[in-house]
Amino acid sequence: MNTLAKAVDLSQQHSVSSLKTFQGQLAALVELFHCCSQVRPTSAIAQRISLLASQVDASSSWQLLVQLAIDHRVLPLVSHNLQSHAQGQVPADLIVQLKYQAQRNQLRVFGLTGSLVKVVEQLREQGIFAVPFKGLMLSLEAYGNPALRSFDDIDLWVSSENFFILKEALSSQGYVPFQTSLSTETERQYCWDMGEYSLLNRDSDVGLDVHHRLMAGDCSMTVDFSRCWQRTEEIQVMGHSVPTLQREDMVIYLCANGMKDGWSYLRSVCDVAALMTHETPLDWEVILQEAKSMKALRMVQLGVMLAHRLLDVPLPTHFDQLKPDVMVRRMCDRICARLSSSESPDAEEQAALEKLILRFLASESLSARWAYLGRVLSRVFKIATHVSSKDRQFLDLPQRWNFLYYVVRPVRILYEHHLNLFTVSGYRMFR
Repeated sequence: MNTLAKAVDLSQQHSVSSLKTFQGQLAALVELFHCCSQVRPTSAIAQRISLLASQVDASSSWQLLVQLAIDHRVLPLVSHNLQSHAQGQVPADLIVQLKYQAQRNQLRVFGLTGSLVKVVEQLREQGIFAVPFKGLMLSLEAYGNPALRSFDDIDLWVSSENFFILKEALSSQGYVPFQTSLSTETERQYCWDMGEYSLLNRDSDVGLDVHHRLMAGDCSMTVDFSRCWQRTEEIQVMGHSVPTLQREDMVIYLCANGMKDGWSYLRSVCDVAALMTHETPLDWEVILQEAKSMKALRMVQLGVMLAHRLLDVPLPTHFDQLKPDVMVRRMCDRICARLSSSESPDAEEQAALEKLILRFLASESLSARWAYLGRVLSRVFKIATHVSSKDRQFLDLPQRWNFLYYVVRPVRILYEHHLNLFTVSGYRMFR
């Protein structure tokens, strides 16, 4: 072998060795990320966090860890566990940044909490019963500390008859419709079909998402949570009694919502794990019975398996008796592989097709799957033919030419999104 061949061979061997080392470091970093994403880490996990953190020796690796936490929406949780179990191993400048972000999140949470209590109380005075869910209520009920979970707005579940009345009821507090004026029958019908609309208080920058059904949005899923309305319970928030979902119902909702979102973010798994590891045990007989009646058993099985596989949460006793089928196990394998990679969860690009496939496979029967596809096609047609204010701004036509908006709309969408029809979710693009 000549000198050039030896040099090439040595270079190749060195590259392979470096690649293996890099892959090992990356795997350790992802493991550290998962350990720090646990709401209630055991002593063994706490020691593991300290050990893995001591092996991170490059600033770029710490930056990757923080970026993963931001992308998966678990930065408060990761920050808390690093400061609690590995403060001596984390660079001092990074600790300062994490503490600063934690303080900002705490202030934001405090402001949202005050706004939530004020909104619920005012609605009660006007005879409107509203159930806050997700966000703050989840952080209180599951995490035990609102500052451990980030959330940007307040979600309210109201009865169908109060869906649009709530907009007027909160106008005195400065909440105005956001993204849609709700002034026309077409816009109101569109929001009704989607199951939600948004309000914004521009002074406090607090957003309200108003739902008349829990599974809102363009998911076309038919999990019926109407019975949960009768089982709500009250908890104390800042000295006020606030209604929320029963914890068993919350587990089913989180698993169904995770499926709706394609389990794109690790935070969705953390939410399920937080409830499963709470000091107050869950009634799994109730959960499984209700999941069966709601046709959401596969969704619950998948959510529980993800919490077990990714965050080391012990499986409940009753779960072993169910024996999840091959389809659920395959879905779990696929999602675990994606959430165990160092790639950013690009929700806009990855989600559309994978979400559709996951929802299709999660259906309990073949007839339910075909029904789901029918609803998807119906939803796409409604969205594609819905004439919005953006279409009228794009081209102002006389009323007698309104039918031309069905042609103008796709042209406007193609123009604004540069033909990238398959890189964003339908709902966000067509709004």
